Amino acid sequence: MKKTYYLIHAALALIIIGCSNSNDVSNENFEEEESVTANYTLLLEEDGLLTAQLLNADADKLSINTETSDFISVTKPTLTFEEGQVLSMFLRHGDCSAEITVHNFETSVSKTYSVFSAMETCSFTEKAIAYTSNTLYIAYEVEITSSISEYFIRIVDISKSEPTWVDVPLLLKPVELAIANNRLFILTLDEELTGEHGISILNLATSSIIHEMLIGFDAHRIFRNPDKNIIISYEELHTTLNSSTFAVQYTNYG
Repeated sequence: MKKTYYLIHAALALIIIGCSNSNDVSNENFEEEESVTANYTLLLEEDGLLTAQLLNADADKLSINTETSDFISVTKPTLTFEEGQVLSMFLRHGDCSAEITVHNFETSVSKTYSVFSAMETCSFTEKAIAYTSNTLYIAYEVEITSSISEYFIRIVDISKSEPTWVDVPLLLKPVELAIANNRLFILTLDEELTGEHGISILNLATSSIIHEMLIGFDAHRIFRNPDKNIIISYEELHTTLNSSTFAVQYTNYG
């Protein structure tokens, strides 16, 4: 069995841990003898680059694997998105162009897609990304003046040899993205007026916004849970947003 875990670390850009383990169980004596081995890929940030170091582990120790990782070093990404054993990285270049590199740690395959061309405005700021097998989603802001900005979701179709994209305008500033039930959930912020957070929901089949709602203040982040619903986290509670009906359930801590 192989699993991949993603952990944010203060001193490192990102840690990717791929585990392979084996268990031997004796049914005759009703005693379990467990032998665990694991392989890890550790991503390190050094001098503006993201590089990989392979590690081996068993129940007693962690050691360096001297083999070369299939992960190709890249400049430090400004944004990342994890889905299963796939890591997507937003890479911005000095000529105002930008790419997303998608690395599959299970198949050891990396693909890079152009998502902003050098001909476009340099005044965009990437805010969040998301990934499905055929599509990339980039939430971004374009500064029109020092006091006016516009917000968009760029939907990039990567199913063909030449990626194509469309931009969907947003009313509020995008903060984070999550995907569930063939819908893109966008955590937003009314930065200009109320300071309140909201959720905009985009139908992936039609590339259109189908629902918007305000969710109060100080929302920290959103993510999909194992039930394929959306968790909205706050300081002292979290909200479960049903990805089909958009009904909400509140869970307080303490």
